[in-house]
Amino acid sequence: MIALVFTMVWARRGPAIVLAVLAAFAVAPAVAAPAYLRAADRVVAAGQVAEADPAEMALSMRTTDRDRRDTGDVPGGGADLTAAGATLVELPGFRYVYSAEYPVIGMEPDDRVRTRLVHRQDACAHLTMVAGRCLLGEGDLVVGEQAARRLRLHAGQSVPLSFATFDATPDAMEFVADGAPKRFFVAGIYRVTDPAEPYWGSHDYFAPEDTAAGSRPGEPAFTSLSTLSLMDHGDAELSVDGYAGPGALDVDRLPALRDALVRLESGVADLGAAGAGGPGNALTLSTSMPALMARIDEGHAAARRIVPVPAVALIVLACLAVLLAVGAGAEARRPETAVIALRGARLPHRWWLASGESLVAVLAGTIAGVLAGQWLVDAIVAIRWPGVGADPDPASLRYAPLALAAVVVAVLAAQGGPMLRPVAELLRRAPMPGRYAGLAVDILLAALAAGAATQLALGGGDLAGIGSAAPALVMLAAALLVARALRPLAARAGHRALRRGRLGRGLTWLLLSRRPATGRVLALLIAAVAVSGYLVAASEVAARGRQVDADLGTGAARVLSIDATSRNQLVAAVRAVDPEQRFAMAVVPVAQDPGAPPVLAVDTGERRLAATANWPGGGAADAEQISRALRPEPPRPLVVPGGSDIALDLTAAEFEPGKAVSLDMIVTPVDGSGPDAVVPMGVVVPGPHTYRYSVPQCRGGCRLNALKISGGQSLGTHGVITVRNLGSGDPAAWRVSEGGRLSATPDGLRIEVVSLDGRPEGLLVQPAATPWPLPVVATGTFVRARCPVWTSARSR
Repeated sequence: MIALVFTMVWARRGPAIVLAVLAAFAVAPAVAAPAYLRAADRVVAAGQVAEADPAEMALSMRTTDRDRRDTGDVPGGGADLTAAGATLVELPGFRYVYSAEYPVIGMEPDDRVRTRLVHRQDACAHLTMVAGRCLLGEGDLVVGEQAARRLRLHAGQSVPLSFATFDATPDAMEFVADGAPKRFFVAGIYRVTDPAEPYWGSHDYFAPEDTAAGSRPGEPAFTSLSTLSLMDHGDAELSVDGYAGPGALDVDRLPALRDALVRLESGVADLGAAGAGGPGNALTLSTSMPALMARIDEGHAAARRIVPVPAVALIVLACLAVLLAVGAGAEARRPETAVIALRGARLPHRWWLASGESLVAVLAGTIAGVLAGQWLVDAIVAIRWPGVGADPDPASLRYAPLALAAVVVAVLAAQGGPMLRPVAELLRRAPMPGRYAGLAVDILLAALAAGAATQLALGGGDLAGIGSAAPALVMLAAALLVARALRPLAARAGHRALRRGRLGRGLTWLLLSRRPATGRVLALLIAAVAVSGYLVAASEVAARGRQVDADLGTGAARVLSIDATSRNQLVAAVRAVDPEQRFAMAVVPVAQDPGAPPVLAVDTGERRLAATANWPGGGAADAEQISRALRPEPPRPLVVPGGSDIALDLTAAEFEPGKAVSLDMIVTPVDGSGPDAVVPMGVVVPGPHTYRYSVPQCRGGCRLNALKISGGQSLGTHGVITVRNLGSGDPAAWRVSEGGRLSATPDGLRIEVVSLDGRPEGLLVQPAATPWPLPVVATGTFVRARCPVWTSARSR
């Protein structure tokens, strides 16, 4: 009988090929969807990793090696991290770097500035030597080229360095030596090969440093571990940094990496609570990898919500086409079915002879669909995302049996009508539509579509459960209902055409109304058009959504990131590049507490915000209105007198002995040539005095931002300071932070220091020219109660 079935397939190979193609169209989406999801997982992970910050691909465990000189122990070596470091091997594909550092003095001419003496494992492999050589023996030191140029150091020179601690008392405010000096040999001058390399971790070795003596490039002095350990020193910061090697963040490794990271956090917490390495040695773990993994998971979840929807629609459409094709063939072979029944064949044999031909074609189409689905994904990924890899996996076949079962059910359902009819009806040439059975199927599909659409609506549009099949069921139900309404409408149109004497048109409409296949073919066409339209619309909506996300996520047509610099230099540079405010605006992200909304500080200018920012819906008017709200008319800034030599006339009184205060001026060059500068005027002594300090960056004038009064560690500090040469003495032109009071005197501004207790940041006295409170524009429903907020649902 099997040979007979194959003979029937060969005899009618044309319809068999069509049926095999339809079966392939049904099975291919069931294989392509999981395969595409696996490829999408790899693409999403690779894209997020490529765009991630170095801190999101690294972790750091830090502790402090306490000063052991009093106990006679020899510090160093990293013994404090031994127990915790053993847990790092659980992170596959990561590379680890041990580092230690502490501050030293002796290289810089100003003791208010310390030098970072650092050992970093394999540092020489990541430094480019511009003079001399890298580290070899004990006592070797390499320094940065800018520091060498500034300090006039050269290879072969020796420098004495001493461990230092910072003396925060008002009389000092500088680093002081706290150990025997050690003479170092300057073996070489280096230039860092790539400051942004993940190898350097999150220590900010090369970030610019703002010091009391001004800004300078960040360039630590590197030495060996033995030198660092043998030098007389106190507290040292120890760390083990791990960063992802090639393939460490591949999508296949993420689950294991996530579990290992959880275990590592738990282990570090236990060790930190126990005081790893000795009492008081807190062990901390810092990493931003969870944020990276959360973005990857979000992309994976979005793909899993969207991709199955068109796949289900295509499978349903293909099953409907199979149902119609097999049904048409069964109707055409009704005489054969009747002859088989008259010959006394048993019912299983009759089903096999009637359905075997279709099932063989379906099986062949299934094999082709499985191969086509996987190969199609491989080709798309290879063209669209080269280098990512489609990663074929047998798991992509898990839904193929379900699709095959759906096609087989469609085949058996199409054969059921002729098989269950009496022989007399099979021998008749008149079609038997089976009206009530078809109506019941249509009603059932309409009910399923309504249920799926209801779940989709009640679930807030979440494509989960039967809701993921809602688009396919709705399209299929609509197609069947429209096709069912066609026949009575066609009959009515035919009778109307005949009454009007239009014979050809009337007979055509009547012929369509009397053929059951007409409705089925129309349903197939409607479903095909609906699915095609749905796929095109979904693609356009997704592309538009990605465009909107990109526009809002970046904020402008082009965003340029620069190395660390001061806000003043950034604003000055942007204004110099775009003086007409047509295309550029300075933007600085402002750090917030974890979980708080992001905040951007922008230089709005008169037209910059409207000209550069992306405003959904073309909201240029909103941008101009918000720009005016963000940039109120500022008062005239207060420019400190004295040029590059700043002089301040002060009179101090009522401060008790041993409770003196120090005063710093915070200024900004008015021409934007440099960053903010902290001008230390030193300890304020009783009586009238003039305090001077040389600030080269104020050669063209500096704007006063604030006076900062600090009281050291003393409690109950209070007194009065009178400032005589800073413009207006009207208290209305100034404001003071909590702990102080302002009043006017004939000589100038009177600052009463009421109390500095519990205020380690000190007392701030600011001219009213600085904006306060800051105007803020917030999107959505986020409103800070303590800030005047301009809200706009369309802005960003």
